[in-house]
Amino acid sequence: PTDAAGERRHLTALRDLADDCSHGAGPAALGGLSTEATARDMDAIRAALGEPRTHFLGVSYGSYLGAAYATLFPDRAGRMVLDSVVGPWSWHDFDVRQAAALLRQREVLFGWLAGDPGRYGLGESAGQVRAAYARARERLAARPVDGFGPAEFDRAVYRALGRTERWAPLGDGLRDYLRTSNVAKLRPPAPFG
Repeated sequence: PTDAAGERRHLTALRDLADDCSHGAGPAALGGLSTEATARDMDAIRAALGEPRTHFLGVSYGSYLGAAYATLFPDRAGRMVLDSVVGPWSWHDFDVRQAAALLRQREVLFGWLAGDPGRYGLGESAGQVRAAYARARERLAARPVDGFGPAEFDRAVYRALGRTERWAPLGDGLRDYLRTSNVAKLRPPAPFG
């Protein structure tokens, strides 16, 4: 947030998210939701499978979870890959740094999409692509399509920014939405489909 009103909106959104989690999980479950509890659950799964060690790939928060598991169960931690490591420092400061990096990466994406105007049709400059992006987001804010609104759009963009192989599908989805109002290519694929 850049001003007091923006900060109030941000804090209200965080409270709404926490209330949704509380409502969905129930008050009794909330006390058991923590990184340590999740690491202990991981070890229970390891034991149930009869495995001597847990081998683990952790990305982003998963890197923090993997480190917590290895700290709690050093004799049961097997091979671990911790990618895009999140450390125990101030999560707020980390989020601010990550947000700034994502905004820079989004500008790189705009330039990349402008490099192939024949395919994407979003503009021949990063500025023109940025304007097309803004139009799409504004249209989705005014009229979501099949439950796909600005929040879902933001998640699709966020998901794409970290992996350049997702840029072309995002560009295709943005193009299709602006031409036909079809959001099918903007929706991320089902994780296990």
